[in-house]
Amino acid sequence: MADPDLWFKTVMRPENGLRYYVYILLYVDDCLCIHHNVESALYEIDKYFPMKKVSIGDPDIYLGSKLRTGILCN
Repeated sequence: MADPDLWFKTVMRPENGLRYYVYILLYVDDCLCIHHNVESALYEIDKYFPMKKVSIGDPDIYLGSKLRTGILCN
């Protein structure tokens, strides 16, 4: 409600039933998606807002900041 560039919703992982939040962050021409099936989510967005096909994949930079994988803890 406060930030139109951040979209989120609760989903369930089909493999184990774990519920979690999917996040999609959009700012001008940068898009970052946190989802168990990122490519399908980005291709769904691509139907409405065309993206360069080569830009759909693992991110290495977002809004000028380098990204790295993290470790999730229970």
